[in-house]
Amino acid sequence: MKKIFTLVAMGLVIAYSPSVIAQQDAAATPAATAADTSCKNKVQVTDLSGTEQGGGKNFDYFIQIKNVTDKNYLLDIKFDKFPESTRLYGPVQKDVKVKAKKTQTIRFGTGINNNVSVASITVQVDKDKPGKKPTISIVNCREKK
Repeated sequence: MKKIFTLVAMGLVIAYSPSVIAQQDAAATPAATAADTSCKNKVQVTDLSGTEQGGGKNFDYFIQIKNVTDKNYLLDIKFDKFPESTRLYGPVQKDVKVKAKKTQTIRFGTGINNNVSVASITVQVDKDKPGKKPTISIVNCREKK
């Protein structure tokens, strides 16, 4: 009886050993540093405008973003609280590519109002919460490799 118990106990130790070792290895390795997804000092909005489509009643809306660094970036642009008269192409434009030291113009919607400017729309960088008026948020900048 003593021999059987010893063999069973040894079998359990052997069965659980790899998981204990794996847990110790995971605890010993330092946590990976979080990637910097801040857009501050990487990109800036250089223009926000509405351009007449024709006939003076419909306008295309554009935002122009400049990458001020020597690296290529991908970023997300979020659009919140726009009036129903504005047709946005989506609430979020993901993975917008902006090359190093270059400017990227993005068409984000159409509408009947030509008053598209920083006076009528809040433009913010690295913030997700919309303001009281229509808001464009530039977030999640990451280096394109």
